[in-house]
Amino acid sequence: MFAYTAIGEPFHKFGQDVPAKPEDYKIASEFFQVATKLFAEGKLKPHPQSVEYGGLKGVFDGFQKMKDGKVSGQKLVYRVN
Repeated sequence: MFAYTAIGEPFHKFGQDVPAKPEDYKIASEFFQVATKLFAEGKLKPHPQSVEYGGLKGVFDGFQKMKDGKVSGQKLVYRVN
C-alpha cells in the first residue's frame, strides 16, 4: 500500500495519475480503528519526545544526529514560532 492511496482519493504524483484504491482505504480505516483502540488501552505507546532547540534550523542538526546514529527510540520535536 502506498501511503497516499490510504486516503481513498485519486492523486497525481511523480508525473502519474493514480486512481483511488478503495481496498487500500478500507485496510487503512480498519488499521486506524485498531490502532486507536490499542493506544487508548495503553497497549501501544508512541516514542517519547525529545524537545530540541533551534527551531526550524535545528531540524538540520536532528537529521545529522539521526544520520550519525545518535537517535534511537525517541521522536525529535522542534518548536517553530
